[in-house]
Amino acid sequence: FWRPTTNNDDNFDGPYWKKFGLDMMEIQVRNVKVTPIANGERSNLLAILEVESFIGPPILSWGFDCIQKYSIYADRLEIGTLLTARGFNKCCVPLTLPRLGYEFAVPETVNEILWLGRGPGESYADKKESQKIGLYKKKFGDSDYSYDYPQENGNHEDVTWLALKDGDDGFVITMKNRN
Repeated sequence: FWRPTTNNDDNFDGPYWKKFGLDMMEIQVRNVKVTPIANGERSNLLAILEVESFIGPPILSWGFDCIQKYSIYADRLEIGTLLTARGFNKCCVPLTLPRLGYEFAVPETVNEILWLGRGPGESYADKKESQKIGLYKKKFGDSDYSYDYPQENGNHEDVTWLALKDGDDGFVITMKNRN
């Protein structure tokens, strides 16, 4: 839930978020349900894993009810997450939250990235109009922008899909927003 603060966070957001315990969030798993799918019942769907949990600071009275649904297919994995705020009142919770997301390890053999979105340079919400939407390709090692002080880097706004490749092999990540 927490990533180290960047120099953009250090003066205001970082200390503010720490005041509300965002750097100490804990996950309490409440229920895990595995539903195997019989052959041929729903295309190539093999199983559904559903995890219900609560994510919050250890001693404060707020957090998120979280439902994560993993649909496991023969050829892909679909992940859905629903966060519902609980215990929110103006005196005890932050008015802003850091960006939430997933973190994945990438195999060392990945040597190329392709994406449909803003590029070819990095872009963020405050300067994304400087990059055009298009199909872009780059060597994986060239996707890091080294700054003197650690901070976010290499982001591309408005990406609808990303492919990580190792020669002819690889995998594709797509984003579906289901409000």
